[in-house]
Amino acid sequence: MTQLPKDLKFTLVTRTIGTDRIVSELILTFTHDVAIDWLLPGIPSKAKPVELPVIVIYTFKGDKIDNERLYWDHASLLAQVGLLGAGGLPIATASVRRLRELSARS
Repeated sequence: MTQLPKDLKFTLVTRTIGTDRIVSELILTFTHDVAIDWLLPGIPSKAKPVELPVIVIYTFKGDKIDNERLYWDHASLLAQVGLLGAGGLPIATASVRRLRELSARS
């Protein structure tokens, strides 16, 4: 069984290319309609929509990828699938809206 939702989508907001690294700022959207153990280990499908800001950093040695790092707001993810109350927390829905505004201006 696949662990990728059928509607999984990455929307590029910005990309910065250096001599030995690439940094991409993305918005990840999907419906949590399958188990995704690499992102939500042990959490069964909640059939909830999710929008997350994600940063991906690739570093290179020569012409080969040396390292890949991904960063996201896990509290926002947990709140969006109903596992964390958002009461007073700065949950990322505002961040995603702001990223969409920035993306639209580019």
